[in-house]
Amino acid sequence: MKPDDLKELQEDVEEIAERLSASQKIRNVLFTVAAVMIGFGQWNDTKDLVIALYETSVSSFTNNVEYAALDELSVGITRDYLESVVGAPKVIKVSDIDPAVQYEYLFNEKYLLTTFMNADRLVGYSVIALKEGFAPHLPFSETADNLNGEDINVSAITQMGLIYPQSYINDYRNILFYIENRELDITGLFLQRSVGYVNYSLEDVTRISELIMSLQDAEMFEDDPTEIVNNIRAELTPNFYAVGDISPQLFADALLTKYEYHKFK
Repeated sequence: MKPDDLKELQEDVEEIAERLSASQKIRNVLFTVAAVMIGFGQWNDTKDLVIALYETSVSSFTNNVEYAALDELSVGITRDYLESVVGAPKVIKVSDIDPAVQYEYLFNEKYLLTTFMNADRLVGYSVIALKEGFAPHLPFSETADNLNGEDINVSAITQMGLIYPQSYINDYRNILFYIENRELDITGLFLQRSVGYVNYSLEDVTRISELIMSLQDAEMFEDDPTEIVNNIRAELTPNFYAVGDISPQLFADALLTKYEYHKFK
């Protein structure tokens, strides 16, 4: 390998390592692997393979690759950039509430990402954590760094600074969910942010179902729901969040039914 080629290889490996937030030890390994593999083909092909191997390895033992991808999401980015980060959607549905918005679903082993697209612009997104311990950073969080708060066993909804929700949406029939929403202030660009719980598993949620039924009864009869809301919060550990400059009703409307979820995943 010529000195100029070696220098170019070093620069490319540094670029990859920076992209992957790799330690110096990993950088050295990447350089060694790349130097050996470059003899078997073009460097561009080798570069892609090195990235894929590294990401697959890291993803098997940590959530860092997935966290980094989700941290790249931001309202306003283009479809092309979005798909370069998380890939293309597997399923697309048109919103009944706002036909200008499409719900696009990307299935990952660790999470379900729903993107809300208006033309080729991202106007919102939601994430449902599917594996225990998967706790991505909550956008614009103040009192907690990630979805599960400081303690995964604590009612982390109260950890999110939602002392009392501006609004909440819930159901227990086809799919059980409880979602609280607030409009963020200027530091959050006045976006809508929701946090809550969505159940696609087979775990026993009888207690939560009963509480949500009681909450809906209280709403129907215009009773004070505060105690029921606090009881629901005490039972739940959030696995859902959403951010967007759209109506929070769309976050709930986009939830797949249990049949759709198991069919498409």
